[in-house]
Amino acid sequence: MQCAKCQTEYEKEWRICPKCGTLLGHFLQTRKYKVLEKKMQGLNEENRLTADDFQIILNQEASLGWIFDKVILGELIGTRDLIFLVFYRDVLMGPSK
Repeated sequence: MQCAKCQTEYEKEWRICPKCGTLLGHFLQTRKYKVLEKKMQGLNEENRLTADDFQIILNQEASLGWIFDKVILGELIGTRDLIFLVFYRDVLMGPSK
């Protein structure tokens, strides 16, 4: 088989062209999601998610390859608030057979 970009011959089971680094075969890119749940007390200041806490979480997840997507706010019966932090990353799936 030949690489479409540089015309280098390659073996069928190879995934990356040895010459130019192009992905070989038909790959599917999908998105994988991760949701972190934070429970907060309504009026208790010590359990609030501060900007510094939020920054730490974002940097930790970014170092693992996750990209921040959105915040979803929720409320339980009583004084507890829920915050869902949604992250994603693109995942490359191998060639379909």
